[in-house]
Amino acid sequence: MRSAKEHASLAEAIRHPLRVRILEVVNEREMAPVDFVKGGYADFYFGHRPDVSHIAYHFRELADFGCLEPVAWRKARGSVATTYRGTARGELGEEAWADLPEDEKRAIARASAQGLFARIDGALMADTFLRPGHLLSWAALQLDERGWEDIGDILALAFHSLGAVGEDSRERLVEAGEKGLKATAAILLFGSPDPRAPAEIAGGDD
Repeated sequence: MRSAKEHASLAEAIRHPLRVRILEVVNEREMAPVDFVKGGYADFYFGHRPDVSHIAYHFRELADFGCLEPVAWRKARGSVATTYRGTARGELGEEAWADLPEDEKRAIARASAQGLFARIDGALMADTFLRPGHLLSWAALQLDERGWEDIGDILALAFHSLGAVGEDSRERLVEAGEKGLKATAAILLFGSPDPRAPAEIAGGDD
């Protein structure tokens, strides 16, 4: 049974900037709060090395919201250090997705959105987002079923092309002995709620 926090808004889950940073890091690599502190991942926010118990609190809160999940435990200085991993998923096959119950689909969608928002916010705070050539565009559309399907096909093709470009880049970087540029590419298509008040929707457009 899911906790009440897992049904809370995305904004509530990541209302603290430190939680955004935690999601950004832990969605890429499994980590315990003590490792997060030792790695200096939180120093940017505090200007000094913060207390592990403070960081562990935010890890636990994110776990309660369904953004992180514990995967391992180890002894550390007389206590137990819990290692977490992010629950965000970049891609799930159509068949696997169709077989999931609705509440699980919502949980995965929430975690993926949280992970993406964390990466965006982390890039803005680190001043790496506004690199020449960056893209940030969105459009509000009124679609029929065919339009929805057409846009889905276009974006799916673009997404699959990302993998090929990434592999070509990796091969060139290996050949050149270079580190390359760390980047995030995202593709979104989702149904939006009607902006009108419920009474307007019920009463029609008269």
